[in-house]
Amino acid sequence: MAGLVTWETGVRFLWGAPAIIIGTVVGIALYRRLNKQLFRRLVLAMLAVSGLTLVI
Repeated sequence: MAGLVTWETGVRFLWGAPAIIIGTVVGIALYRRLNKQLFRRLVLAMLAVSGLTLVI
């Protein structure tokens, strides 16, 4: 396990952190504005698209 967390890992995390924060804020805003059923369908659709891109 030693050496798995390096400076490069930290730098990559810092580059990705804004996307995580923006995605969280947008998700919370959508959750508040949409009814639960529509929000659930949107999340499941995005998960399906994400899964398909991993398979293809």
